[in-house]
Formats: sequence, structure tokens, C-alpha cells
Amino acid sequence: MSGSYERAGTVGFRCVADAVDDCGTNGQLCEVSAAAPAAVTLSPKGEDWIHYTKPIGPDWVVQKAGSALKATFTAGTKIHAAELSKSGSAFSWTGAAGGQPSGSDDKGFVLCGGASGGLVVTAPAPKAGTSSTLSLYVTAEGGAIGNLTATAAGYSSSTSIAVPADMSALAVTMVSFTYKRGPISVRYSNAKGSVCVATGPPDHRKLCSRPAVDITSPQDLSMPSSPQVKVLDWVHYGCAVKGGLPKANPVCSSLPEDKGWCATRFAGRAKPLLVSNVSNGIRGLKNYVNAPGGYTWTGGKPVKTGTAIKTGVFTGGGTFSLPVADDGSSAARQLTVYVGCFNVAGKLTITPTGGGAPTVRVLTNQKGGGSRDANFVTTFVGGVSVSWGRADKDDTGGNLTWMAAKLETAPDSSAVGVVVQAVVLS
Repeated sequence: MSGSYERAGTVGFRCVADAVDDCGTNGQLCEVSAAAPAAVTLSPKGEDWIHYTKPIGPDWVVQKAGSALKATFTAGTKIHAAELSKSGSAFSWTGAAGGQPSGSDDKGFVLCGGASGGLVVTAPAPKAGTSSTLSLYVTAEGGAIGNLTATAAGYSSSTSIAVPADMSALAVTMVSFTYKRGPISVRYSNAKGSVCVATGPPDHRKLCSRPAVDITSPQDLSMPSSPQVKVLDWVHYGCAVKGGLPKANPVCSSLPEDKGWCATRFAGRAKPLLVSNVSNGIRGLKNYVNAPGGYTWTGGKPVKTGTAIKTGVFTGGGTFSLPVADDGSSAARQLTVYVGCFNVAGKLTITPTGGGAPTVRVLTNQKGGGSRDANFVTTFVGGVSVSWGRADKDDTGGNLTWMAAKLETAPDSSAVGVVVQAVVLS
């Protein structure tokens, strides 16, 4: 028997378990994922380890004076240092070979280069009658999604590493593979299509849309999605009341562009860039008060601050839409929409306003499936229009939810990707 588990907002992982044959692999390859500890000590004892740190010579690597672990970057990988002081483990080490025999830091490597960027680690078979454990300390940055795949003794195990687009849960995860026969090989790379930034000559017809990331932790609308970008505008919908949207609530009616939506906006913009509408009219909207994780912000109007506010708006019919006008620039921008569906599948249609084919993303759900909320990130040049409707127009029942949107400058694709802090063989 196998099961799928999700750790809030950070990592989706699969742990195969069977009461009879142990992990579904006769105990030959078992995977466990957990939040990385706040502090990790790497010592001369044990088999081998590698820590990816600040530049020391040409390799930017600190490794124990051992030869068991072999790690290579795949062709096309571009490496940047990652600062993980608020989210990663603090590593200290002694007995390293090379430029710094002992030290401490909380750094790692960002592995860029799109789907071709990544790391391959191999370790030898354990001694007869024993087992070894290979642990990787990993995360992802800038909305990237990582694929982590291990192979040993003819078995394989795959894990997806993802964080919310706003980095609200950019926590490093320790993924450990225990194996009895070897060697073992682990590849960690950017998922195809997960690192997408509009680059090259300006083309107002092209855009790049990343797959949905489920929302399970608070989303900070005023926080940039990476240190490289700037928030241009954001909006959050819904009131902290039950039932329909209150007509006389002064908080809801104080913003002319959002009359009836009960919206809070980024106070730094005199004229908003993000104004939503719905095809079946304002009267079709109702207040939603059970948004997973909730929404957090500072610098808002008319509500200055919010912490894990679990509201949005929903409709039983019609389609939500959000146009973003062409700014006349050749610079790419990044739009994140926070949407959901209840007992029905939703479809996000993203259309470049300069012409070109739309991109469609589906958030799967079904009758009896309850609520599912996710964010979608689109990078584009020029203007774009997104709409959120039913995946199947003949599917009745259920409803669609619309919580928030955020517009940012786009990150440099050369510095977006999966992150690795360390590899440890024990």
C-alpha cells in the first residue's frame, strides 16, 4: 500500500509504506521527508558529506576528506549563492578537505538553467547486512519546482519540492533515502516548465505560466516573491463577516473601483493596476471565510494590515477575470492569482493582449472533493488577461473562489531555480 502526504506549503512528497514488504520495496529503498533541523554539525566522523557554501576557490564546495560521495552538476547548470538565514539550516563543520577545514554558515547553491539545471549525487553500496542513508537538504526559490528522484537496487522514488510563489514557506527540507543495496543515484533538478521568465527580444504575444501550487500556509501579498523582484500592486478580496457581502459596510464601499467586492489594496499606488470583474454581476458574489492558510499584508488601504485573513469571494456561476494593461515596456512582469474551487474543477485561461494563443491551466477537483485553493504564476511582456471559470461548462454545482492577486517585476531567469544546502551520507 502506498500513500501521498503533503507538508504545509513547502514540500509534496511520497512515502511508500507497506506492513508486509517494508516501504513497498522490500526495504531496498525507503524515503522520508521532514523539516530540516535549525542547526546541523558536520564532523570528521561518519562516512561522507558535502556542504554547498560561499565561493572558496573554483568549486564553492566544502567536503569531508572522504571519497564515498560523488556529486556533479548537470550540463547547463548555472550556480548562484543562496542566502538562507531565515529559512535554511545553520551548518558547522570540521575536518573538511580544501579551502576551509572548519567553519559555519547558512548558505547554499541556487541551481539555475531551466530543466537542464541540476545536481546528480551517487554513493556506494553499504556493507553486507547493513544499510546506508543519503540525506539531501533542499528547497526551491523564485517559484521554481524541483524534481528529486532516487534509484537503487532496481527501485526508484520521486519527490516534488515546491514553495508558494511569495516564499512564505521557503523552508529547507531534509529528504533522506535509506537503502540496503547499491549504489544509489539521486538527481535533483528544476521541473520542466517550472522556471519560466519572458526573456530575449520583446514579444508581447509570449507568456510563461507555471503549474499550480496548492495553498496551505499564509500568503504574504506585500512581500516580494524573491529578493530580485519588486511588488508593483496587490489586492485582496472579501470581508471578515459571514454570508453575503454587506452593502453598507464602509470598509467595503470606500474604494470606488471595488464597490461590492470588499477589497483591500496596496496603498502605494494612486491608480490600481489590478481590477477584477465577474461575468454574472456583482450580485452573484458572496463572501468566503474559509481560505486555507489565509492572507497577510502591510501597507494596505482601507485596511492597513492583515494577518492570515481567511477571506475571499465566490460565485456559483460566471467567470472571474483580471486584465493587466500593456505598460508599453519591454520588461517582463509577473502576475500571481490566488484562486480556488469547491466541488468542481477550475480552469485558468491566460491570454496575451498583444495577440497569440492562450495558455490554459486546470485545477483538478470533483463533486464531493471539497475546497482546493492554489496560486498560479504567469510571467509576461506587455499586457495579459486571465480568467477563472469552470473546467467543464456543463458541470453544475459547486462554486469558484477568487481571493487575491499580486503583480511584480519579473525575476532574472538566471537566478531562479532549485536550492541545495548539503548532502550527507551516513
